[in-house]
Amino acid sequence: MWKKSEVWKNKKFRLLMVLEVILLLIGIVGLIPGDRVVGDESTMRVAVHGGEYLEEKQGYYIDGSYGYNGEFLTMWPETLRPGVYRLRLVLEASDNEVSFFEVKSSTGQFRNLLSNSVNVYGGAGEQTCQFYVCGVEKDAAITVNYSGGEPLLIKKIELVHTNAGSRILICLTLAGALLVNTLFLLFCYMKKYTVPLETKLVWFGIPGLAVLASLPLFVDYMIIGADSIFHWMRIEALAQSIAQGNIPARIEALWLYGHGYANSVFYCDTFLTLPALLRLLGFDMNTAHGTYVFAVNLATAVIAYKCFRGCFQDSRIGMIGSMLYTLAPYRIYNIYNRDALGEYTAMTFLPLLIYGFYQIFTGDVEEKEYKRNWLLPAFGFSGIIQSHVLSCEIVGGFTLLLCLILIKKVLRRQTFLELVKVVAGTIAFSFWFLVPFLDMSMSGKYAFAGNSGNLIQNRGILPANIFYTMQAAGSNSRFHEKGLLETEPIGVGMAVLLGVGAFWLVRSLLREKRDSRLDRAALTAFFIGVFALIASTSYFPWNAIQSWNKVTGMLVPMLQFPTRLTLVAVICMTFVTCVGAAVILKQGERFWRNAFLVILCGTALVFSLYQTNDILLKKSGLIRLYTAEAMGNSGILGGEYLPEGVVRNFGYDSAVPSGGVEILSFEKKNLDTVTQLKVASGEGNYWVELPMLLYKGYRAQDAETGEGFEVQAGENQMVRVLLPEGYNGTLHVWYAGMWYWRVAELVSLAAALAVIVSGVKKRMRFRA
Repeated sequence: MWKKSEVWKNKKFRLLMVLEVILLLIGIVGLIPGDRVVGDESTMRVAVHGGEYLEEKQGYYIDGSYGYNGEFLTMWPETLRPGVYRLRLVLEASDNEVSFFEVKSSTGQFRNLLSNSVNVYGGAGEQTCQFYVCGVEKDAAITVNYSGGEPLLIKKIELVHTNAGSRILICLTLAGALLVNTLFLLFCYMKKYTVPLETKLVWFGIPGLAVLASLPLFVDYMIIGADSIFHWMRIEALAQSIAQGNIPARIEALWLYGHGYANSVFYCDTFLTLPALLRLLGFDMNTAHGTYVFAVNLATAVIAYKCFRGCFQDSRIGMIGSMLYTLAPYRIYNIYNRDALGEYTAMTFLPLLIYGFYQIFTGDVEEKEYKRNWLLPAFGFSGIIQSHVLSCEIVGGFTLLLCLILIKKVLRRQTFLELVKVVAGTIAFSFWFLVPFLDMSMSGKYAFAGNSGNLIQNRGILPANIFYTMQAAGSNSRFHEKGLLETEPIGVGMAVLLGVGAFWLVRSLLREKRDSRLDRAALTAFFIGVFALIASTSYFPWNAIQSWNKVTGMLVPMLQFPTRLTLVAVICMTFVTCVGAAVILKQGERFWRNAFLVILCGTALVFSLYQTNDILLKKSGLIRLYTAEAMGNSGILGGEYLPEGVVRNFGYDSAVPSGGVEILSFEKKNLDTVTQLKVASGEGNYWVELPMLLYKGYRAQDAETGEGFEVQAGENQMVRVLLPEGYNGTLHVWYAGMWYWRVAELVSLAAALAVIVSGVKKRMRFRA
């Protein structure tokens, strides 16, 4: 038995620990000074071009009368030491994007000063810009560019050296120590003890699969997919919500010029907590997003291995299933071509459904452990619904199909009870999200309801896509218009196609040696997978189904793209391949076993490398996003979660009173406003509109007396508060959510704790 004392006797390990502790101490000491102002307009050298400093306005001013466009204001700070900085501008602008500001280096030393330009927005009052200095920077310049006829006034410029660099150092040291120490101890263990080859394959193979799936991350830029800006905005908005104490986030204040957007109510952010926390620590968006993608790839490889190994009780099959699923071309396509963050995160949990339903439908109902088979599919559905609701709807539909196929087993009392527990468990674990989601959906009408008339059949694949072999980067998904020219890699992949062919071959050649239980499961999975592939083509009658009735007319357009059904085909066909592989590895001759492994694994690895390399070579949309503020705040794609009828003409606005209402002062911080008002006496319709989109959950009351006021929709669905005649006081309006949402959160927390406690007790009994 390997003892802890043996580890500490190793001089190299002790030296390694000392170095790690030193780095941690350096990071901790760096936190002590806190954020420090290292420059402002009074301490930095200033040059004004085309404008002037106006004493009466107390700032640097320019407008169209100067007839100037270009670099209007330049400031040179003192030498900047390595670290993370925040540039803060206090300004007045009457229109959006009349200007932009940035920090840049005149020498352009490679990767020394990392920054992006930020647009100036009218009415913002104050804007910030985060940037990074990697080495000593002597030639940094703060510039404000002017490009318009509208007035621009820069009142104050403040440069702050934050302690985020020390937080980053601590985080990197801890992560690096965990990785390096684990590898060191692992190699020491293998040096002393004999470790089976299969075990080594698992230890190093699973991380290796994650690395292979993450090759496009190992560059100093991000590849822009179709949905990238939206998901990067989700990460940044969640980070700001956490910083504001808005946990769990419901309506994020960052979106739409501070008006708020109910993205988190309709599109769960559970798993985005990781990149959001990295942003709060100070990491740039490149690192935060890339870390999340790698974490998803690693989690996919681990979960797929555990589930396929569990189904077949064979670590070799576990690795084959993990390889085929982690490197599946459709999954890689979702990550890098589309950046469909919700969908590829949801795919992480599909193996849990395969393993869970396999246990439910093929397990011995008399065994004591059978009563716990509901847990895995409940975890799987919870993970999917908290990643991507639409994927959960798709998978839920195919689960109903599975139950219809196996209706006799469904009607067994024990099996039916497990399926009921799957539903109940999924609801309990996700209750905290489902209650606000359903409550908000039923309380109003939103833009996504306007998609009901859209026809989707023409977005399906062509039959040739199913057998598409060289999974290139591609850019074309409108196959009915452009054919397969520059086609996107939508399909199950050549390795899985070969594996499915091998299954049918060995099923006929080794008929007497096959496992009847696995064989029936494979046939069911094959049928569902084929149906999913057929339904994803442009020949499936989606338009006709949509015209059946109001229900199908609403549900079919929600799918948006029939190609999304490929995710079901991928997991089903991977399972079929694993069944064929299990028969070959257990019953086949040595030569055929080895030949099968070489062909299957070689095909999967070579074609995956081709796909990821082609992505790096062909994808032209690249960005280095160091300054998150450069994204703006309006990347909401189709604006599906906007209240119906909203016109997107937002800006950083102030309160708007009705006739007879005088605004004495107005303050707004996030989705919290304080307005001092004076209302005329006499009958009338008095109100004040606040620059926040109306969603269910806003409260309005007098700041001193607590008297409540009615909230209703105003112009363009703004928050409108009705005021009584003669009112003279301070109105406090904020987003509070609903009290029963908090109850739902407690239900989910109690369900999670109950499962954890039950698992701990079971482990303790097992060890005893």
